[in-house]
Amino acid sequence: DESDTYRLRSGDTVELRVYQEDDLTTRTKVDAEGYVFLPLIGNVAVRGETVARATAMIRARLEADFLYEARTSLILVERAPARFLMIGQVYRPGVYDLPDGEQVDLVRAIAMAGGLTKIANLGKVTVKRVVGGKEELLKLNARNMGKTAEEPAFIVRPDDQITIGESVF
Repeated sequence: DESDTYRLRSGDTVELRVYQEDDLTTRTKVDAEGYVFLPLIGNVAVRGETVARATAMIRARLEADFLYEARTSLILVERAPARFLMIGQVYRPGVYDLPDGEQVDLVRAIAMAGGLTKIANLGKVTVKRVVGGKEELLKLNARNMGKTAEEPAFIVRPDDQITIGESVF
């Protein structure tokens, strides 16, 4: 089921419904920082969470201060386009769409950004990624990536910010 695996991201549209509390029904987008603003409870960090987990967090916040046994449902109304940012030593830095249902590895992502510049260093690749609502910085050596079983291809995820470093001569 998608609500168990899909992770919410900035730009997704969600709708909150609370049984017998129609005035709390809210349709909103996940903002750039990964929050939704909801009646009574304010900002809730949902980026990187599954719909089921976000629903449980919202229910807990409502029950903590406002409602007894809040029967809540969070519905993913519309997915934001899956995108990643490629910057650094590529010919066309920018934001790129991930094709629906396809995996894009780092080599393909670099190709989408026009390839590497002459001073690019595949030994200095960093990826900023949100995992479980927290930002992580991954440092990669992509020189041999995808060529052997020991060095698997790196799969790009939505909202990844990839920086290709430069060689120091």
